[in-house]
Amino acid sequence: CMDKMKSKGIAKLLGVQTPKWQLLVKENEIIKLQPPFVVKPNDQGSTVGLSIVNEANQIPQALNQAFSFSNKVLIEEYINGRELTVPIIGDIAYPIVEIIPSKTLYDYECKYTSGMSRFICPVRIKDSIREIINDNTKLLFAKFGCSVYSRADYILDDNGVPFFLEMNTLPGLTSTSLLPKSALKKGLGFNQLIEKIINLSL
Repeated sequence: CMDKMKSKGIAKLLGVQTPKWQLLVKENEIIKLQPPFVVKPNDQGSTVGLSIVNEANQIPQALNQAFSFSNKVLIEEYINGRELTVPIIGDIAYPIVEIIPSKTLYDYECKYTSGMSRFICPVRIKDSIREIINDNTKLLFAKFGCSVYSRADYILDDNGVPFFLEMNTLPGLTSTSLLPKSALKKGLGFNQLIEKIINLSL
């Protein structure tokens, strides 16, 4: 799951929608996708080294930043839409959280600074879309070989199509983290959540 390209490839084979992508191993490779697109290290988390490229002249800086964190960089089609995340604990999908950052990008600062983002849980979406996201998350969780708990990230486009981005196998458990917020909506307080994770692990 830390290899974003591999997980996206498996998702595509399973029929799960994911943004188009291209993997680069050198900064001077020709990029086949047209802006806007996302440039990110293939094996990092917490939005480290990630940029959104809207114009061609932004490409060199975005590549330089991403390659400073990894020797493989993912170019990913930019999907305009709502940012959603769904935790899975055991084999149960928990309430979906919508993330509304105070900045254009849900970056490291927005993720770990209290008050920098708003969260809606459970998300307000059609039941049919919720079902697709939950089913896709459980399918990917199983096929990726995940266990105990994880959290899947999606973009819901303007046509109501959820695009899988990545699976987080060690989602955050801080005061600003998303998994505890979702678990709380299902009646699971923080101490109970930790106890559940421990028991499932044992």
